[in-house]
Amino acid sequence: MEEASIVDGMSTAAAQRASTDAVIPVIMQSKRPLMPLEQGFLQRSLSLSGGRTKASRRRQRHTDGELARAHGILTVELRERREERAKVLRVSVRRMISELQEPTNALALNQKRQVVRGAVNKMRKAVSRVASENQMLTRRADRQIVVPPVALAVQQIQAMNYEEWAQYRKQHDQQIPRHLEEEGSLAEMRLARREGMRAAKHFRVLRRSRRLYQNKLEQERLRRDGPTRRATERQRRKKRGYQ
Repeated sequence: MEEASIVDGMSTAAAQRASTDAVIPVIMQSKRPLMPLEQGFLQRSLSLSGGRTKASRRRQRHTDGELARAHGILTVELRERREERAKVLRVSVRRMISELQEPTNALALNQKRQVVRGAVNKMRKAVSRVASENQMLTRRADRQIVVPPVALAVQQIQAMNYEEWAQYRKQHDQQIPRHLEEEGSLAEMRLARREGMRAAKHFRVLRRSRRLYQNKLEQERLRRDGPTRRATERQRRKKRGYQ
């Protein structure tokens, strides 16, 4: 009886050993953890130093080794899986950040565009204003008639003889515009009209002063020399005509 029980015990131990030997390769091939691990243990914890010290690196290697043994894999493979997971997380985080920043970027872009458009419009207005002012000055210089002071002009006119006065009138007639040109803005046309009226008024003043000066000279000559024979005959003819 004792021998039979010893044989039965040996067979039972051998069977248990055989079953254990058969289970171990299956567990290693499946690469599954022998016990459920917490989520915090699976994630890598970082200290305030950022894991850059020797002690923190040593502790991290120890933790990675225990985690790899718990999963039944090598430490290198664990690190590779962690890097792949980190890459996926980086991509997802960047996409989420870009989605969150899109309205802000669009608003900032619109604001920048508005500022640029405003600056461009101001610059264009300034350039157009300067160009219009230059054009107006050019037109004013082209249309402007040189009008000397009245006293000096009267002296010059009085010193002219008949031929010089005729030449002066001809030159004035050529310079005075015959009609108002509808060019430029309303202010430019009004300015051209005022300049033309001023020049015409100045010419009328000179013509009247010359006529008065000629009459004055004629009266002085008559008082000094008396009427000429031709003038006396003319007066007689008038009297005859009146009779």
